[in-house]
Parts: sequence; structure tokens; C-alpha cells
Amino acid sequence: PSLAIGAPKANGVQTNVYRVKFPLAQHPATPFKLTMEILDLSDTATVPAHSLHGTMLGVVMSGAVSITMNGTTTTYGPNQGITVPAGTMVAFATANGAPASVAVSVLGP
Repeated sequence: PSLAIGAPKANGVQTNVYRVKFPLAQHPATPFKLTMEILDLSDTATVPAHSLHGTMLGVVMSGAVSITMNGTTTTYGPNQGITVPAGTMVAFATANGAPASVAVSVLGP
């Protein structure tokens, strides 16, 4: 992610606004639903394996998360992007014994 040009300022405090670009092999047909969430995960958080109805795009904002997709586990740290194609089985867990925050958007029907 990169800091967006002209990110807003409030009372002399800089607010970081990020624009993240992910190449999508298949864009969802328009109109599509967009769901956005910030996941604040405890130091021992786990999310069981599940599949999503749409493509998930995520960015680790703090901490680290281990993500298992199709039997392969990868650990992502701050400012790293994650793409999970629609229908893929995915499980999440915090890594390194510390809390983590992840911004997640799901594009789909």
C-alpha cells in the first residue's frame, strides 16, 4: 500500500489513507457487493477454514497473520497484501504471539 496523495489532516494530525491496488484475474460482474471490515485479532485468535462468496482483498495493518489457503500457510506482516479468490478455503491465525489488525474487503455477488 502507499499513502494516498492529499490524505486528510484533522487538527494538525495526519490521518493515513491508503490506496491498495490488487490485480484481479477476474473482476466481479457489475454491479457487485462490496463488504469492508477491520479485523482486530487477539494474540491467540484463529478463524476456522471457510470459503468466501467473493474475492477477498486484505492488508495487514499491524502485527502478523498466518493464512492457510489450499493447504499452504503463508505469514503476512504490516503493509502486505493478501488476495483470496472466491470459493477458496481459507483459515486465519495471528502469528508471533501478538495481536494483529487486518483491513479486509470482499468483492462479490
